[in-house]
Amino acid sequence: MRDTGSGVDARALRTLYQPFRKSPSDLRHHFSSSGLGLAICRKLVKAMGAELQVETRPGHGTRFFFVSDLPPGTSLP
Repeated sequence: MRDTGSGVDARALRTLYQPFRKSPSDLRHHFSSSGLGLAICRKLVKAMGAELQVETRPGHGTRFFFVSDLPPGTSLP
């Protein structure tokens, strides 16, 4: 998947896959704008024996990708 958005700030990459974040002023959990979906995708990709990778450049967009070896004869629905 690739977009042409603003890209991901390098400081945000450390927490990009965290599904929940605590607000400093609040003890409750909050959903991030993209973290829950990315956390789920990361787990699915890991279950297939691969690693979800990200390439991003501020002002040019972001690309998420993975490479997975599937056994011969396997088809995806």
